[in-house]
Amino acid sequence: MRKNKKGFTLIEIIVVILAVLMAVAVPSVLKYLNTAQEAPALTECHAIVTAAQKRVIEKYSQNHDDEITLDEADNQWIEDFVDKGGSILETDVKNKEVTKILYKASNGLLVLYENNEYKIIDDEEISYFKSAQTMMQLANKLEKENDIKADVNGNNNNGESSKKPGWSYKLQKAFKEQNNGQYPKLNEEEQKTLKDGNYNGDPNALVWKPMYAKDGTVILLADTKGSAGSNALAVMLYYNNQYYVNQFANFGYRTTYVQEATLEFDENGVPINPDDKNFWVKLDK
Repeated sequence: MRKNKKGFTLIEIIVVILAVLMAVAVPSVLKYLNTAQEAPALTECHAIVTAAQKRVIEKYSQNHDDEITLDEADNQWIEDFVDKGGSILETDVKNKEVTKILYKASNGLLVLYENNEYKIIDDEEISYFKSAQTMMQLANKLEKENDIKADVNGNNNNGESSKKPGWSYKLQKAFKEQNNGQYPKLNEEEQKTLKDGNYNGDPNALVWKPMYAKDGTVILLADTKGSAGSNALAVMLYYNNQYYVNQFANFGYRTTYVQEATLEFDENGVPINPDDKNFWVKLDK
C-alpha cells in the first residue's frame, strides 16, 4: 500500500525563513544599536579630555607647578564646560598631560581614556580602573554629605561616642552603599605593585576601606577584612595623594594592625602606628 508523503506546509516554511532571517539580522541590529549608543559616549569623553587638558594648561600658567593634578573642583569645572550631563569618575595627569580619564557618559556608558585610546568598559570592569585617588575623593565627599566629620576627642559631631558606632563605621557604611554594597577592590596596577613587592597574600582579596586617623583625617587602607569596623589588617595605605606600604626589613610587604583614631603622621607627613613606627614606606609611583 502506498504511503502518503507529507511535505512542509506554507506556515512551516515561513517560520523557517523567519528563523534564518532573525539569526542573521539580530546580531547586526544589536551591533548597530550598540554602536549608536557608544558613538555619543565616545564623543562626550573626547570633549571631556580636551577640556581637561585645557584646565591643566590654565592651572600651570597660574602657578608653574610641574606636579599638576585635577581635583573634584576641577572635574566639576570640566563637566560644566562640556555641559553634556556626564560625570568624571577619575583623572590622572603626568608631566602636565592628561593621561587617563574614567568617564560616565550622559547615556550611562562608561568610557576609559588611557594611552591615547578610548574604549567602552563594563560596570564589572570599573573597579580595575578606579584607583585610590578616586576612592579618597568619594570618601571625602560622603563625609561632607552625611555630616560624619569626626573630632579628635573620640566623638563625632553629633555628640555620639566614637564606638557606638565609631566615626569610621558610619563613613564605611556610606562608602559601601556607593559601591554596590561592597568595598572596592584594588585596581590592577595597585595589585601588581603588591605582587612586585613580594606580598605573600592575595592582592585580589584586598579592599579599600576608609578610616579616621588620630587627628580626624580620612585615610584609605588596603584591608584584608571586608567588614565595617574600627580596625583593619592593612598592607597598603593611601593618604594625601600618596601610597605607603607596610614593609618589614627586606622580607617584602606585610599586613599590620591599624586601630581607628590611633594612626599619626610625622613631620614629613609619613603615617606611623603607635607600636609599629618604622614600617610605613612611601611608594614612588
